Amino acid sequence: MKKFILKFLLFFLHLILLLSGIEAYVSLRANSFNLKARSIKNNKDIEVLILGSSHLQNAVNPEFLDVKSCNLAYGKQDLLLNSELFFNYLKDLRNLKTVIIELDYHTLSSLNDSGYFRLPWYYRYHDIEPYKLSGLDKGFIYPSSPTFFNKYIFRTLLGTNKENVNDYGFVNSSDGLFKKLNYNPELILKNAEKRMAKKHPISNIKNYDFNARILSNMITRGISEGLEVLLISSPSYRTYREYHNPEIMRLRQDFLSSLKFTINEPLQYINMENDSRFTVDNFLNDDHLNPKGAKKFTLILNDLLK
Repeated sequence: MKKFILKFLLFFLHLILLLSGIEAYVSLRANSFNLKARSIKNNKDIEVLILGSSHLQNAVNPEFLDVKSCNLAYGKQDLLLNSELFFNYLKDLRNLKTVIIELDYHTLSSLNDSGYFRLPWYYRYHDIEPYKLSGLDKGFIYPSSPTFFNKYIFRTLLGTNKENVNDYGFVNSSDGLFKKLNYNPELILKNAEKRMAKKHPISNIKNYDFNARILSNMITRGISEGLEVLLISSPSYRTYREYHNPEIMRLRQDFLSSLKFTINEPLQYINMENDSRFTVDNFLNDDHLNPKGAKKFTLILNDLLK
């Protein structure tokens, strides 16, 4: 019986050590998410803050901006998370002059639920908690999505994770669907309808009112703090634009029109969704720029900020 207990304790100890090692690996290893958090916490004198989803995450490389900036945009980062980040850091960014907020096709219709697996990351690295988290989620990263992290660990250990991330958390990787298709417009068009069916869910329209209030609050607070607020729609390939839901497009326009009556200060909105300067070889896929496209976009943005 003693031998059994001893073996069980040793097994349990090894399991704890293994899980502790895994937790340390996924939480401390440099990646796009924690590098962005490190960037803003170590650079409280930034002048430009960029907020949005993967569209602006892939579109803005602060390396090519003349002003000190931080791009906190990240994949599936909805307006609630962007708002929490904005209000959390606003009090500390004393040199902040401009906040850039993504207003893409999906912005006012996307909303994560309380079970979104990345929420513990935001608590760990940004000290925000838009939904109540359990003690386990507050203390550890790995349990938030073991499947996701297992794949991440295997990719990095096997050397198949080709992400080249700079100090700003920008991923310099051109690997994507369009590259696999040799940037061939005919091949890109071939299965576009099937791809877009997943990207344009009609049901998300129900989130519009909630998101519109959040974005309006961000804009109002930014202007009251003396900031220049810039709403921007990033470039997308024509396969993405051709399958836009007219109702979602109408609601976005309604929101922009409503700002004319609620915001007394000038507000800039720049729509680059259909910008002809961006060619097929500037895209990773239908709605994300690759590093080449990001450099072009960031240099354009740099001129606008000047």
